Amino acid sequence: VGYRVGGEKWDKGARIVYVTVGHLLEAVVHNPKHLETFSHIVLDEVHERFVEADFLMAFLRMALSRPETQRQRIVIMSAKFQMGKLKMFFKPAIFPNPAVDQPAPLHLDGGSPFEVADFVLNDVYNRYPGVAAGCKEQDFSQLMPSRKREVARERFWSDRLTQACRNLTKLAARLMCYLYREHFEEYQRNPTMPGQFASSCVILAFLPGLDQMYELANHLESQYRGLFAQWRMSEKKPNVILMHSSLDERTYRHALDAPEEDEWKVVIATNIAESSLTVPGVKTVIDFALHRQNIYEDEARMSFLLTTWCSQASLVQRRGRTGRTNPGKYFCFVSAALYKELQDFDKSGVERKVALQAAHLADQLSVDAVRAGLPVTKKGAQTNRRDDVVLHFDGARGLWKISHETGHYYASSEELHLLQLTVKNVLNLLPDPPQDHRIRYAIQELQDLGLVTMAGQRPTTLGAACLKLPVDVPLARLVVLGWTLDLAVHGAILASALSLNVCDLMSTPHNHMTELGDWDLDLLRYGVNARLELDQDRLSEPLIVHALCCEWLQGRDCQVGRIPEHFWKTLQWHLNPRLWSQFTSKLVELLTSMRSLCCTDCKSH
Repeated sequence: VGYRVGGEKWDKGARIVYVTVGHLLEAVVHNPKHLETFSHIVLDEVHERFVEADFLMAFLRMALSRPETQRQRIVIMSAKFQMGKLKMFFKPAIFPNPAVDQPAPLHLDGGSPFEVADFVLNDVYNRYPGVAAGCKEQDFSQLMPSRKREVARERFWSDRLTQACRNLTKLAARLMCYLYREHFEEYQRNPTMPGQFASSCVILAFLPGLDQMYELANHLESQYRGLFAQWRMSEKKPNVILMHSSLDERTYRHALDAPEEDEWKVVIATNIAESSLTVPGVKTVIDFALHRQNIYEDEARMSFLLTTWCSQASLVQRRGRTGRTNPGKYFCFVSAALYKELQDFDKSGVERKVALQAAHLADQLSVDAVRAGLPVTKKGAQTNRRDDVVLHFDGARGLWKISHETGHYYASSEELHLLQLTVKNVLNLLPDPPQDHRIRYAIQELQDLGLVTMAGQRPTTLGAACLKLPVDVPLARLVVLGWTLDLAVHGAILASALSLNVCDLMSTPHNHMTELGDWDLDLLRYGVNARLELDQDRLSEPLIVHALCCEWLQGRDCQVGRIPEHFWKTLQWHLNPRLWSQFTSKLVELLTSMRSLCCTDCKSH
């Protein structure tokens, strides 16, 4: 068994090779014959929709659509399958006759080793009336996915879902207390309960954002104190651990350890714990069925990190966190009717960077023969219409089937001429092609920014450089242009600051607090004074961050993610630790990526 990850590989003599999506995509784009070295290609977790994975599926289908590849096998695996759609999508790779042949089903024993009981929010209100006491029942009628089209903007919809999530955190905290009391009493009666970690109670809750996670943690603390006597709770307090990508990993590493004897562990996480990390011994999953996604707004022509409903595929993954080492319970905090309306899979949207990546792939893709999905024209035709696209190879006829504006026709490889790929051609290869107006918007914006050529839709030098940087396209452009003006570090600082959801690193009281104590007022005063000192009358939060960063880089205790001690001790600058960690980590990541753009001589300096 070997692996290939980025520029590193260890696969000499290996019969099975594990690779990342990015590695295989790069290989397929630049050298489709690379696939001939494998007899089987296995794609796992195909429900996890992200742009690179969609491009990989598209190019694999195209590469394996020729008759000489029929001896190769592609295996598609997922916790929740979209069988009909995937069958149609990979149809060109089914030989000898894609028109009538069907993919072979492969059923593997899976699922949870232990039984998992499923509940929706209706069950909580009906089966646990004591838990719901004092909690207003959530009305989902205006939150149904089918009602989303009635909301003017994605951001308004996100605000509604976020508020509904906050409304349910108190109920979730009371349910956690009840479930722990239920577990404690059951273990007292039956110490030989089935499964591992029988004496411990591990609860995993999924929420969309850090603010909601803190709110649930606070509710759990207050509800435990309030219900301690009434419900005759154990004196064992909950060990609450927050798992969020912006938090220091050391703060939640204990969540990944096996639970201790009699421990009550509550792990509150975003989708970081959905598949990439495993929390041992989970007995209960409480799922708010929400996550945060980058969503493109047509009107604003910008992407925003917004709260939206999860797909059913994501919920299946979250449910699978329990039932592994012991019997489990899964609570989905939505109504039964809403659950049925959730889409099967997440969709990857088309944004500026996706269109720019499509332009890059159209430029780099090595196509030496007719394949499914490519634009063609008949040799000798009067006009080069771009409407003719290869569907699949018809084994019965020994000819390619070509879609046409009035139907379809058949032709041999010798009769066809491959046309140059455009951004639209590449995007139409995807499992969920974007709408035409989205593609037009994205291309026009990239051309306005000077990242894609007006003729041929190919990446400019500036556009190719922007693809190498881990920030949104306009911010990457800022960095590259700053570099050309010998202001690379300053451009990277501003881009890192602007990449944050909130470009204000000063600690301030939470905006949902109704009363401010002395400490909160001091914090506000310190923040105002620091802004006045750093701002220099320019009223710009990014420039405040720039001044902070320059002070940090020139100091002696310059460590990534760590706030310098003299910031608050000497200068009385109170910074938000989470945002500071995010900012410094992004800055280091960005500067590291910039080094790869430089020549060898530049790196030596």
